[in-house]
Amino acid sequence: MYEIKRYLQNRDDVYSIINGVESGLKEQLVSGLSGSARSMFTTLIQEATHKKTLIVTHQLTQAQQLYEDMLEFSQEKNVYLYPVNELLASELAVASPELLSQRITALINWLNTDNAILIAPVAALKRMLPPVEYWQTYQLHFELEQIIDIDQTLEYLVEMGYLRQDMASSPGEFSLRGGILDIYPITEEQPLRIELFDDEIDSIRYYDAESQRSLEKQEQVTIVPTTELLLKDSDLVAAGQKLEQSLNKTVKKVKNKSDQQVLTETITADIDRLNHCERFQEIRKYAAFFYDDNYSLLDYLPEDGFIILDEMSRIQETASHLDNEEQEWLKDNLQRGKAVGDSRLSFDWNEVWNNMKQQRLYLSVFLRHIPNTNPTNIVNLSCRAMQQFHGQMNLLENEMDRWHKGEISVIILAPNQSRMEKIQSVLEDYQMSATISETLPNLPVQHPVITIGNISGGFELPMHKIAVITENE
Repeated sequence: MYEIKRYLQNRDDVYSIINGVESGLKEQLVSGLSGSARSMFTTLIQEATHKKTLIVTHQLTQAQQLYEDMLEFSQEKNVYLYPVNELLASELAVASPELLSQRITALINWLNTDNAILIAPVAALKRMLPPVEYWQTYQLHFELEQIIDIDQTLEYLVEMGYLRQDMASSPGEFSLRGGILDIYPITEEQPLRIELFDDEIDSIRYYDAESQRSLEKQEQVTIVPTTELLLKDSDLVAAGQKLEQSLNKTVKKVKNKSDQQVLTETITADIDRLNHCERFQEIRKYAAFFYDDNYSLLDYLPEDGFIILDEMSRIQETASHLDNEEQEWLKDNLQRGKAVGDSRLSFDWNEVWNNMKQQRLYLSVFLRHIPNTNPTNIVNLSCRAMQQFHGQMNLLENEMDRWHKGEISVIILAPNQSRMEKIQSVLEDYQMSATISETLPNLPVQHPVITIGNISGGFELPMHKIAVITENE
């Protein structure tokens, strides 16, 4: 895959985008690319510029496909997916442990890597997050013979979202029995047991949650949070005070005495829980009250970072829908006495857009003006999705002949060695020759090459004389 990227990187149109990033152009637009060709292009641009990058899609399904393809194209494998569901109800429901684990792992890895890529749907950009420094504070590192403050460690685990139980039998739980501290991180398949001799770590090992049988020993481990809403006790108390002020303002606007009473009773109960530093089920609906300033993923990206917006028009459409959905939620909860006037689940899209100070690259299938954008470099890259041959080898033979006459380099991808050999055998049965090569030779190539690769779909770049076929086609 590297050879395709290296070859394209030196083409004038592609290089103009790279040069635009390096020279500081604020906005650029690339049209024409779709599918795996788009994934390859975004990987190429990021690797050429070495910038920490945030890629935004309009939905999670597009983010997942882009992530899987980019992993295949990426040399450094520093690509991470931040999976956020577009449904408002999912924000307030119990989070999927798998998605939550993936988000936390992705966020920490992205923050800790200078030129990493984070792929996220636009719903993720609207989320309210803790200050970025919290992610450094709330990681617990343990190693053998380390002296620890057990009381502070237990306090940190609670602030990191862990729930204290008699036994740590499920992800997100911890327990302390005598000199044994058990922690079940959501990012691990098995819980961890840390045995203490007074305040010194004597052993660290994984164990089976059901049988309690010890598994492999560890010399050191790092425990990450089990929630994205990292809260100090002082944050909870401060939120209680802000919520009380907002309640007083909201009550004055409610005319019906019965509605006032329902509102006061409901919100006061939550204020009491916040004042007692309780972390409860629907605490995220008070996300706007916890920190001195509200933060989004954009605040986690340096000012010299890079943002790629995949189908900007559809991103704006989805963001507008999410804004309207939240307004309906707020209106409904205000009527039912379950929210105050200052309640917010996320940022408004206009806030996000106005806060976007980094360099931006817009990707669009069609060459057209995108509202609220002003790209100073526009490049149209001709691309065709590879047709499905459905086993009709005469169609493939005709295309092979056309590509040969047009001096187009043909690259056939297979997931492993045995599939490469199978494809070569099938082609030979129909008098089509192709060379097997585990690594792609320098482009252009005179004859079709079968190499290892596993992307979602093939494509043809007519102007750059490249055709990529996957096993699927």
